[in-house]
Amino acid sequence: MISKVKIKPPDYKQKERFWRILFPDDAYCFACGFPAEVGELGLCFCCAALAKPPEALPEPPYLDGIAAPFEFGEPFREPMHRLKYGGSRHLARSFANAIAFEWDVDCVVPVPLHPKREKLRGYNQSALIAKALSKRLRLAYEPGLIIRTRDTQTQTELTASERNSNMLDAFSAPHPLKCENVLLVDDVCTTGSTLDACAKALKQAGAKNVYAVCACAAKFEKSKNV
Repeated sequence: MISKVKIKPPDYKQKERFWRILFPDDAYCFACGFPAEVGELGLCFCCAALAKPPEALPEPPYLDGIAAPFEFGEPFREPMHRLKYGGSRHLARSFANAIAFEWDVDCVVPVPLHPKREKLRGYNQSALIAKALSKRLRLAYEPGLIIRTRDTQTQTELTASERNSNMLDAFSAPHPLKCENVLLVDDVCTTGSTLDACAKALKQAGAKNVYAVCACAAKFEKSKNV
């Protein structure tokens, strides 16, 4: 009698760890995860060909500027999902390395998660990106300047107007600001409602200018409300 052998599906995280042991960070593509000759952004030729910057970005009223290196989609959907939910924290540095802007800022502030959600996930992916970015640019990292006061509903399935309502009074800046020109950092920007709510709280606390950067930005139409 021939015994049946159960074949397990491939473990992507195990494969990723294997490649990271064999190859340094600059010898594999952070998007697809395979060893390859990579360019300045850490992408292989195929992923670099798929990558594109956002065609348009929202213009939230409380923000003085917003930037994102990539449009959300292929090849970044999977690595962003791994960063947020799969424990692949090292991807935060790869996304941070792709972020560029021309503003003069004094400090870097991540968009906070509610403590209950951060405890459940184990970390805040936006904070990981912000910390890597602040280290690269030698800027002060100030995660405590803004806190999340409500555990809001996830924004994924909400319309633009519902996102704005969901973010109403969801953040506060409880302490005196240590910097006038703040750089907010988030993982993915869709309508800008979360960033705008954060910027509003920071300006109410005395910030002069609030700019925002995201690793990726969802496709945005200018006619939409933010």
